[in-house]
Amino acid sequence: MREWLKSLTHPEDRKRIGVDIATVEFGWPIGMPVCRSLSGGVYEVRTNLEHNRIARVLFYIDRGGRMVLLTRTWNSLGVERGNMKGDFDEAQEKREGFQSQRV
Repeated sequence: MREWLKSLTHPEDRKRIGVDIATVEFGWPIGMPVCRSLSGGVYEVRTNLEHNRIARVLFYIDRGGRMVLLTRTWNSLGVERGNMKGDFDEAQEKREGFQSQRV
């Protein structure tokens, strides 16, 4: 996740995503329009970016109440979510892996 954030070419995008992640992390529980539940304990942080784009960061809250970032996805406003199911499946697998490591 850190490499992805650093790779963003627009500094304002990084700032917006970081602010939204911090809002959720320190304001948990929080809902729309910044955060929503997807399924199986996975949530998304939605950030509106420049050029009619949306960044979604998928995460879960671990047993210690910590926000664990799992994966990210993009889409442009008015465009299908693309591979959201594949991103969600990846997030579920990572969540399950993290949880099994922490038992």
